[in-house]
Order: sequence, then structure tokens, then C-alpha cells
Amino acid sequence: MVNDTQAVLIKAQDQLTQRDVDQHLERLAKFKQFMPRYRDTQALGAVAAMVVTDEVADYAYRQGLFVLAQSGENVVILNDAQFQPQGGNWGKKPGFDPLARLLPLLRPA
Repeated sequence: MVNDTQAVLIKAQDQLTQRDVDQHLERLAKFKQFMPRYRDTQALGAVAAMVVTDEVADYAYRQGLFVLAQSGENVVILNDAQFQPQGGNWGKKPGFDPLARLLPLLRPA
């Protein structure tokens, strides 16, 4: 799903596993490299499944992914109000910003 400023990259399964989440994170980390026309778009990740265990849902949530699951005849978003989507930083260490480390070196003394 894409609009002018954001793209949501969704992996859908019948039953979601941690391995599925990890594979999706690997693809998300490469998205802008292989789809350069979206380089200025905020990429958000999501996983969706008919069956999602609490453990896998929590793991995906902690990785910064939206988690969608079947609830009766509907699909619900399992993320709570405190959720902060990763927004394209997959594969990077939390809190690691290489540009922030370089900027002081580039400024004149």
C-alpha cells in the first residue's frame, strides 16, 4: 500500500512464525535499494496472518512492525497506542545513527 509519503510493506501468511518475521525484516532492509523510486517514501512494515501466537506478535511488535491478525470475520491491528513503527530502519542497531556521529567531524572548529 503506497501514498505520496508512505508505503506499508505487508507480509501475509496463514500462520505467522518468527522466521517469517525475520525474513520480512531482511526484505524490508533491502526495499529502497531495490526500489529506488521509493527512496523518499517512509517505508513502514507490517505482518498479517490468520493465526498469530502472542510470542510472535510481541516479537514483530518489538521489531517495529504493525501486526494484523484475524478476529472472527475481521482483521484487527494488535499494536497498542504506544507503538512506534520502525519506519525504514530495519537492520540498524537501535540508537545507532552514523550520520549523527559524522556531523560533528564535518563542522569547522
